[in-house]
Amino acid sequence: MKLSFPHGLLVISESNFCLYTPNMLGRNVFIATPLDTQTDVECIDQETFDPLEVEEDAFTHSIASLKNEWPARYLDKGGNVKKWQILLPDHWFSFVEKPLPHIGSDYLLSLSSLSIISETIRLSPERLCYGYQCADTQLDLFHIYGCPLDWLNRLSDIMNVEIVGISPYSMHSKYDLQDIRILPVLEPYQPLKWWLKKQKMLVRQLALFSLLIGCIGLSTLYWLNERQVQLMGSIQYLKSLYRPLSPPSKITLQFQPLLLSLPNVPPQIRINSLFFEKNTLMLDLHASKHELEAFLQEQRQQWTLFEWSLLTLPGVNRKALDGSRNQNKNEIVQEVMHAKVLVKLR
Repeated sequence: MKLSFPHGLLVISESNFCLYTPNMLGRNVFIATPLDTQTDVECIDQETFDPLEVEEDAFTHSIASLKNEWPARYLDKGGNVKKWQILLPDHWFSFVEKPLPHIGSDYLLSLSSLSIISETIRLSPERLCYGYQCADTQLDLFHIYGCPLDWLNRLSDIMNVEIVGISPYSMHSKYDLQDIRILPVLEPYQPLKWWLKKQKMLVRQLALFSLLIGCIGLSTLYWLNERQVQLMGSIQYLKSLYRPLSPPSKITLQFQPLLLSLPNVPPQIRINSLFFEKNTLMLDLHASKHELEAFLQEQRQQWTLFEWSLLTLPGVNRKALDGSRNQNKNEIVQEVMHAKVLVKLR
């Protein structure tokens, strides 16, 4: 049991009771068995402590004293405390000491304790309060307490405050606040308690799992966004380096058939190079004067769309072997002309 300071503490004996407010508990006072008097005992020295002998039916007699004196004493000392923990003598409770197997489940351990105390007290689970505490972890020995649920209902009717639990205490001992914290707490049997606890745990786990998935999703989206930004930057950089090829112009398309026919010129005419720009084609040729004139005449007749112009460069005298006229191994010496031919659209 974990008692927090907002809770008051009510210690009941057969004929008397003591009130301990949160302020008194904060001063680490000793909580002892109430004496059989009509005054509060807030702190009792160990030397003067004398336990009383009470009977099993003492709870019924204590109700009369509590009912008569509670309103006035509550207003006098604890009128602003709305939650109270109640301590009753341990011999008022049904008690069983029994080893329980280590089953690793609080739910099953609670059901086992409930079954044992229900058989002992001879009350159905719905009509009793029960609590348990491990007395020896090595032997799995448990102390199990039980009392009728009617006790809690009668105390609630008389006190008219919220009761956070009932705990047994020994009349042969006195307690400080740390001792009170480890006392077992008796509560009513709640069939849905463990189911609700399990559901809350499941909801908490689902919420944490959803949060984890959300964080992973956000991290992934952030990473993908960064990668997309980097990729787009790389694409833009590559676009800045390379320009797309523009489609050929109409003039270029008109020159295309002529350019394709050039490889078919006679072998006596050597095309050294050609240069094409805008609407002009320039051919650099080496050929004899006769072959060159014949070539130009043939091209003018075939390609009437173009205007052909001849620019003759200084001639070069060299021996040329004319394969078509090389008969009987006779060499014919011809003057080879170096010329440029300009071709333009009309």
